[in-house]
Amino acid sequence: MHSDIISGSYRGIDMKNLKNNIFMPLYFFFYNAAYCLSFGFIVSYLNMMGYESGYVGLVMTLCALLNMVVQPLFGYISETFVPTKYLMLFICGLAIPVGYFIPWSVGIPVIVAASVVLLALLEYPGFPISDMWSVKLGEHFGAINFGFVRSCGSLGYALAALLFGEIFDIIGLEYMFLFHAILHGITILTIIPISKVPLANKRDKTKEKSNISMLQALKILSHNKKYMMFLAGFMFINIGMRFVSSFYPVLIDLKGGTVGQMGTGIFLMALSEIPFIWGFNKYRKWFKIEHIMLFGLSMFTVRNLSMLLAPNVFWLQMAQLTQGLSYGVYVPSLVYYMSSITPKKITTTAISLIGGLVGAIAAVMGNFVGGLVMEAFGAYTSVKICVGLSTLGALIFFASLFVKKTEYEE
Repeated sequence: MHSDIISGSYRGIDMKNLKNNIFMPLYFFFYNAAYCLSFGFIVSYLNMMGYESGYVGLVMTLCALLNMVVQPLFGYISETFVPTKYLMLFICGLAIPVGYFIPWSVGIPVIVAASVVLLALLEYPGFPISDMWSVKLGEHFGAINFGFVRSCGSLGYALAALLFGEIFDIIGLEYMFLFHAILHGITILTIIPISKVPLANKRDKTKEKSNISMLQALKILSHNKKYMMFLAGFMFINIGMRFVSSFYPVLIDLKGGTVGQMGTGIFLMALSEIPFIWGFNKYRKWFKIEHIMLFGLSMFTVRNLSMLLAPNVFWLQMAQLTQGLSYGVYVPSLVYYMSSITPKKITTTAISLIGGLVGAIAAVMGNFVGGLVMEAFGAYTSVKICVGLSTLGALIFFASLFVKKTEYEE
């Protein structure tokens, strides 16, 4: 142990990089907690303020449609022009006044919708670029355990859902954006000490190598068969995931539950992710990354089935534990699976495009159309459809395993 410390490391942790190992997990913790207070409770907040499910679904659809452009753009910017550290300082700094403005505009439908959309355009892109920031920190500075860092994000979301779900039961949802601002302020403080990483797609004048333009990146990805099949398969899965996530409060309400019980369910959902994300570095050594991804995607069908079959609020809450087997496996797998099938210069763009494009389509079908189907035929008919869609998506990904991988010169 003494020799380890002298050499600058202790149990795998580079002492020179200690602040990255401390502040990156804290950053993920507080960013996810802040996000929970905005989009974890936004449907309940808008419903409480008198907005109908159809209108709320339309607002959430607009968030995803605009992010179809903004999220890949943020990903490209973080690889080409602005280091992720500075981009996240900008995002968190602007999210504070934008979020705090929502309660002031809630009486004007168009203005409150614009405020929610703007907040989504800021907070949604933060996840894929943060994931790649953590991975690249490990590549450049060493000793960053991505599984542990990402699990801290799930823990932050889980504790925020549990704690503030109970608090809002007592004081009301009117104060959610005050706490949202405080948490983003703390997030900014955690970002400052973290190291920035070199731009992956920066033009190298010394080697006369140009960067990949946004249009070139899109063309490269569109000709990658494995990538496009993943995009198609996850689109079907994400439709169901988006519906059950956005309208989970409605399912709780149908069973006679409260905001506090909804918060408990969200807590269990996020908590279930932690062991699968935290342990990712271990089981990644035992199985091929594509097989891990197949397992995670297949479990979305199990998740939807558990929601469908839950007879009461308690079992609806327990159904949230399947989030770990599905989303908890998918999240860390995505970064490494995309790194294995796309050029390193545009991996962040590839991941951001999945969130933006698939998120937009899933929002239209899962939020807006799903909201209309729910109002016409009931919530559980919609969940049955989601079971079929998630099964189809997993089968498409399974078929992609037999497609030859596209090789690139780095």
